[in-house]
Amino acid sequence: MATSVLVINCGSSSIKYALVSERREDRIYGLAENLGAADARIKGITVGGEPLELSIPYADHAKALETLLARLANYKPQAIGHRVVHGGSLTKAELLTPEIVERIRAATPLAPLHNPAH
Repeated sequence: MATSVLVINCGSSSIKYALVSERREDRIYGLAENLGAADARIKGITVGGEPLELSIPYADHAKALETLLARLANYKPQAIGHRVVHGGSLTKAELLTPEIVERIRAATPLAPLHNPAH
């Protein structure tokens, strides 16, 4: 795979993901859904358009992300982008540091269904 970036969007019970590269045919994307429930699963499309579906019963966000990263380990993304619903006073792209994580956590009352997943 050419230079690639993993993009993640955590919701209240899901994680959307895409691994994009300079070569369009290398695109991988999908969704971890129903997190916390018996029917939690990861589904998506892998390189070459092959479907992916993994059952991950009762997995939370951390377990789903761990499973997803293990599946993508061979692709070695050069960067990871992560969408945050509400960052409080954060208004532009930031390098994720412990201070930035704490500022996102402090903004949880502004997006109580989504920010805890971050």
